[in-house]
Amino acid sequence: SKVVGFIKIELLNAVVDGDILEVEVDFTTDQITALYDSEDRIIQGHPTEVVRFQDDWVFVRRIGDESPNWYVKETS
Repeated sequence: SKVVGFIKIELLNAVVDGDILEVEVDFTTDQITALYDSEDRIIQGHPTEVVRFQDDWVFVRRIGDESPNWYVKETS
């Protein structure tokens, strides 16, 4: 898979539960996806066709944590 471009990134929800911050983000992207078998034959997708995808991701992190990293809790 290769992301060709981000079309839309939208914050859908943000919740604070104690010292945990959880945000839900909607990503709309254009991607090229192709799956190959062990003999390099395409078994799914296309190596040059751009397809639009929409995914919701939920990220979490501890408020006040010194690390800037967010963790993926869920995707759909």
